Amino acid sequence: MSTTTATESTDSTPATEHCRKCKAPLADDRQWARYRVCSNCGFHARIGAWERVEMLLDEGSFDEIHADLVSVDPLEFSDSKPYRERVIQARERTNLKEAVLTGRGAIRGNQVIIAVVDFGFLGGSMGSVAGEKIALAFEEAIDRGVPIITIVASGGARMQEGMLSLVQMAKTAAAARRAHERRVPYISILTDPTTGGMYASYASQGDLILAEPGALIGFAGPRVIAGTSKDRDENDPIETHTPEYLLEHGFLDAIVHRVRLRDTLSTVLRVIARSKRRVPTVREPRADGRQQPPADAWDVVQLARRGDRPTTLDYIRRISPQFVELHGDRAFGDDPAIVCGLGEISGRGVVFVGIERGHDDESRRGGQALPEGYRKALRALRLAERFGCPV
Repeated sequence: MSTTTATESTDSTPATEHCRKCKAPLADDRQWARYRVCSNCGFHARIGAWERVEMLLDEGSFDEIHADLVSVDPLEFSDSKPYRERVIQARERTNLKEAVLTGRGAIRGNQVIIAVVDFGFLGGSMGSVAGEKIALAFEEAIDRGVPIITIVASGGARMQEGMLSLVQMAKTAAAARRAHERRVPYISILTDPTTGGMYASYASQGDLILAEPGALIGFAGPRVIAGTSKDRDENDPIETHTPEYLLEHGFLDAIVHRVRLRDTLSTVLRVIARSKRRVPTVREPRADGRQQPPADAWDVVQLARRGDRPTTLDYIRRISPQFVELHGDRAFGDDPAIVCGLGEISGRGVVFVGIERGHDDESRRGGQALPEGYRKALRALRLAERFGCPV
């Protein structure tokens, strides 16, 4: 790990006060002290890039890359303060040279390239240098042939650099596309807030897209919407910008609590790494020669109709206890009647696809799939092809 110390939380709630959401005291909250997550209500505070790295990567594994790239002032911009002064203050506040921290590292031994956006650095805005660092991180992952993880907390493009910041959307999106073409796994993690140019470019292109609970996610943030709508205040809740809405409508794979994020990433990376692993031949068990007498035909029908017979998820959880379910067709919705995800069988990474009727679960409609369910299955099959996993 870098010797640079972690920045203080970018959230305005000190640990000695109360949770911003539920007002519970935080002074003795161990989960808050470790993860900046309220153990009473689950509120996720904003944290800095160095804190992210320390929470997710193996100790001592992080090696920062492209640290020498720094922002300049191409437009000599000034509003209430000169742009150069704002950048200097952001560096002092976050202990970063730019809004994006990139580097090599490992999660439980699995090598990754990571790019973390720090909202405390000018709102995590994407200027020309931030975009360049993100694009170079993708190129590093391609060259090394290892997965890339991006963690976004951004208000959008950096207005102080004008059009130079906007073209970073195309640059980073193209870099993500090259990673797809080279079959480099890409995991995108959306945190609070994920808006503007970063969300509309590379962050929405992940093979897997995860989000933290309570994150604000959407292209136009509340202030932009309020500024373009007569009937809306920027403090009004926006239903369409929640992780729950995006999960329901097929644009997220999962909402992952910060405490479980490292475990989830570790499982996914292990499955990907073991997708091409050769499995030793297992000797088939011998039949003991005893046969059950044939059942009455009606008994067979009754048995098939029993509501407590195993479902797809029952089988998957017994075959692969570390199963990570993936959601959404990335177009319209998520169909609970089709289950897809990553897991392991005999130490080899696999992709599961199955029809799930559920146990007295009306949302699964007895396993009757909708079009979005078939699109989700097709997406899982394409992921298996990219990752080289059996299905």
